[in-house]
Amino acid sequence: MMQIDWVLVRFENAARAVEFEFATAELHRQLPPGVRWLADNRDHELVDNVSIANSDVVLLLEHSLLALESRCLERLQFALVQGYDVVEACDSRHSAPMGAGGYATQRGMERYVDDFPLEVISITPDAANTPLALVGLTTVGALRQRAMHAPKVGRVCGAYAHDVSGYFGSDRSDVAAMVPEKTRKLLDVGGGEGNFLQLIKSRRGVETHLVEMDKAAAECAKSNGRADQVWVGDFLAFESPLAFDCISFLDMLEHVMEPERYLIHARQLLSTNGVVLASIPNVGHWSVVADLIEGRWDYVPAGIHCITHLRFFTEKSIADLWERAGYTVERIERVLSPAPSDWCDLWGKSRGLTANRCSLDTYAFLIVGRPKGGV
Repeated sequence: MMQIDWVLVRFENAARAVEFEFATAELHRQLPPGVRWLADNRDHELVDNVSIANSDVVLLLEHSLLALESRCLERLQFALVQGYDVVEACDSRHSAPMGAGGYATQRGMERYVDDFPLEVISITPDAANTPLALVGLTTVGALRQRAMHAPKVGRVCGAYAHDVSGYFGSDRSDVAAMVPEKTRKLLDVGGGEGNFLQLIKSRRGVETHLVEMDKAAAECAKSNGRADQVWVGDFLAFESPLAFDCISFLDMLEHVMEPERYLIHARQLLSTNGVVLASIPNVGHWSVVADLIEGRWDYVPAGIHCITHLRFFTEKSIADLWERAGYTVERIERVLSPAPSDWCDLWGKSRGLTANRCSLDTYAFLIVGRPKGGV
């Protein structure tokens, strides 16, 4: 039976977004019952408390917004008893000695881990050059002794964690080139902490506006000056005397029940030559198809299987959506994460089935649409 007595969290995130609450709940579910939590790395409460046994096992987390591969904790515990003071998992921020992760779903992360043998590699941490691990395992005794001797540290190949803390913080540099050059006023809907707007403003000097429902993310954008104007609430209730040259919905339309209404409302806020820019994940991506073949659909804090997705799209249903909302699609780009060739070859042997290789390779679509007949 897995033994973890304490969890030490270096930084506790105050955001209460549904995606973050889901991540934390899943993390709790993977832990044995009775585990005690200490936030903000208050390890002195363990070190100084003489009634706490040296043998107590401590899970070290940089934060709680993590998706752990299903075998991560068991493999860390296996490694800890091999004579190490501290063992660390590989993770999406620094995956070595495992290779870079090529997965898009929870099951895909399991397949990725399957490619690496369980192995513990001794490392010598360099405070100047070695990033802190997101997940580690140690004992109270090792914490008490660390000031007196250099700990023996092992990195566990085959124990893996994915960082989801940047959910609201991406600058979406992959989309920047699709913002029209003549844009002077840009409105980003559901843009989280405003990093996309900050990037565009730094490159183009445009006037930036943000509509964001999550209060914590919107406050972050406002307090850090990442957007010129920030409005908190549902875009359907947003009104402005301004006319925007570009309105962006970056991985947002799949989170609402009626995305058509959001596109229709955007038409009323566009300038004469204004366009709408969107990125939408593709449910026809090979990783999703592979999961379904295995009978899996695992909700996660972020990605194609995000717990807050209400609608799911393929290229055809995206085209239908924009048509119903009164737009002409002027440009569509594919974000590619190609399917394994040998995997795709299997479908060529299936009678009566024509596999759409382009769809299988496409993780998401980037779309620029213009209202039919002007605004």
